[in-house]
Amino acid sequence: MADEQSLQNTSFFSLIPQEWIDDRSFNTAVVRCYASAIADDPGLADIAATALRSFQAMIPGRSLAFLGTIKEDQQVLSFEMRPAFRDGTVHLSVGQKTVSVLAGGYVFLVSPLSVSDDRTDEDLINRRTDFIRGLLTGIFGHMAMLKLVFEHRYELGSPDKVSCVSTSFENHISPANWIAFSNNELIYAGVSVAAGESEFRDRLELSLSFIGRAANELDHVIRFSHIWIALEIAAGGHAAAKNFLNGLHNFAHEAKRFADIRNGLFHHGRRPVFDQNDERLLCTCVIARNLQNFGIQHASFSQLVTDHLARHPAP
Repeated sequence: MADEQSLQNTSFFSLIPQEWIDDRSFNTAVVRCYASAIADDPGLADIAATALRSFQAMIPGRSLAFLGTIKEDQQVLSFEMRPAFRDGTVHLSVGQKTVSVLAGGYVFLVSPLSVSDDRTDEDLINRRTDFIRGLLTGIFGHMAMLKLVFEHRYELGSPDKVSCVSTSFENHISPANWIAFSNNELIYAGVSVAAGESEFRDRLELSLSFIGRAANELDHVIRFSHIWIALEIAAGGHAAAKNFLNGLHNFAHEAKRFADIRNGLFHHGRRPVFDQNDERLLCTCVIARNLQNFGIQHASFSQLVTDHLARHPAP
């Protein structure tokens, strides 16, 4: 195992352009490394490089994206973070270890990290990463940019200092502050679902699976799109989902807002703007609409809708 000093003096700092190091407007650079099946194939790598040159400027700001090979196995630092919840608060355990980056082909993304008024442009870096990964995957398939191997952050004025990024997660509304259904309601629902039609059970299973895929996802585009797809599956289509929302008491203006968010995303490429309360309500709507398929109406869900309208009254 390499010692700490050799791990700090990683060669990946050399991927950062010297002109970035000389530019004093930012002091941190992010290097992300993805395993790639096309990087060590000269013909495929050439096509990929052309695609990157042609489309990389779609996302604003300075960045580098290129394919490369690592000739020998290398050891890098890695952090692993494990959350636990106790007494209503989150507690974190962070472990540091070394991992091997094996010799082979990789896609490298290098971005400056800017800080302004205590805010960073993390979202822009993530957008750029998703776009490039989507570009290469769309052209070559999933093995073009398969898995994040490591992410390092370098202080440009101190080449020997590197931060290894652990898994991030977002703090959410406490479950105690959002109770959608009671024990008795869920017991009754379980009996009704077991005796219900297989199509409705299929809708219930798949729609909740989409919500599960959105769980702990940091990207709001993915969160909203998955939850909306779940609602359409539960309702039986786009029009049925809209009808469900419009059928909620005094909810027409909010139904339109959610539909506009959906249409803006799916038809015009506009990123959704919605908060955690919006998200929790839509998730609960998926449950409620599924239960409607089995003839179940719950008063507690109606109360959540009323509470939501208190925060979002009709104009």
